[in-house]
Amino acid sequence: MKIKVFFVKKRDNFYSLATLYAAIEKIENIYPEIIPYPCLLELNIKNMPYDKILFCFSYNTISFYNELEESERYLKKFKYDNTLFIAGGPHPSAKPEEVINIGFDTVIVGEGEQALIDLIEMLKQNILPPKIIRKSIDNLDKFSSFPSKSSLYKPIEITRGCPYGCYFCQTSYLFSKKLKHRSIEDIKNHVSLAFERGIRDFRFITPNALAYLSNTNKTHLTAIKDLLSSIRSIIKDKGRIFFGTFPSEIRPEFVNEEVIKILKDYVDNKTLHIGLQSGSEAMLKKAHRGHTVKDVINAMDVSLKGGFKVDIDIILGMPNETHEDMQKTINFIKNYSNEKVNFHVHYYIPLPGTPWANFPPTPLPENVKKELEILVGKGRLWGAWKRQMEFFRLIETKKNLNNKTLDLKLTTC
Repeated sequence: MKIKVFFVKKRDNFYSLATLYAAIEKIENIYPEIIPYPCLLELNIKNMPYDKILFCFSYNTISFYNELEESERYLKKFKYDNTLFIAGGPHPSAKPEEVINIGFDTVIVGEGEQALIDLIEMLKQNILPPKIIRKSIDNLDKFSSFPSKSSLYKPIEITRGCPYGCYFCQTSYLFSKKLKHRSIEDIKNHVSLAFERGIRDFRFITPNALAYLSNTNKTHLTAIKDLLSSIRSIIKDKGRIFFGTFPSEIRPEFVNEEVIKILKDYVDNKTLHIGLQSGSEAMLKKAHRGHTVKDVINAMDVSLKGGFKVDIDIILGMPNETHEDMQKTINFIKNYSNEKVNFHVHYYIPLPGTPWANFPPTPLPENVKKELEILVGKGRLWGAWKRQMEFFRLIETKKNLNNKTLDLKLTTC
């Protein structure tokens, strides 16, 4: 059986799609292709020489509601006996029934590599896949982080999962609280292959860069040094290592003088990206964040003394956040921002599958908005919090419309 697999690319899902592409690229008679979202409607699939054609979509919550009408249009246009629509990613994983109700055939919940392989094997045996497939993986080394047979490249995923379970974040609930690490040997193989292809900048995907191979709340110094020195031995001075910056940010309690010295010896980024989220101790406890404001102050001090600049992540508008909580965060920004310390501000959006999924954001008072604008003008912070406030309003509107449509579907049978 010949199967064509279209991975539908949007601005924010390429990393996921490239990983899934890598998982199936070596299966016989499977023909994967990453296709940009706008190019879908130009496809003429009636004469394609395949027994099955799969359309794979990956959504977060914002993209799902933002692209709801377009997705329904594609589902309607390409619904044939030999086509199958598959959805995965954070939003479908948390709300599979909602995604199935708009017309998707199957939702992959959580990790996608083995689940997609199993789905393809079912099709080869003429077995209709179930509506929901969940299949965790136990070893990242079993799956390549980017395709080896094509020229596609993405940052190398070195750790998956998060033990902290912050109430606003999907990572722990999407991939579990157990950390899974890619081995140094496998990471070296990835780097060598990419370097041979001409890749010169190396970035890494992990929820906490300094937790690599650590099973505690402390940095495994030997592991960090072995990892970075191994990569440097391959690329030498002809490539660059970006570690501790997007998409490999750092939890503050893992920062110490020893690890900063290691980073200074091996990495090329001049800035470290550290998560604070709130300047209020009470808010950090409510969010189940697992560190204190003092931890962040220490991480900033140690990083600056070690020669790095710092970007600090902030979330405003979390559930039950008081005006006093917000003001403490604003004051923290005012007290610590300078030419070497910048702040990246987000507006809280409730995400399905998290403990705060059903808790709406706290509106920002006008004086808080005004102070943020003043700080932007002074060059002390940046971020998409205004656009995220608009996204939340858009999401709520489309969610309500979608729920009404689903009610109609359920009552007309």
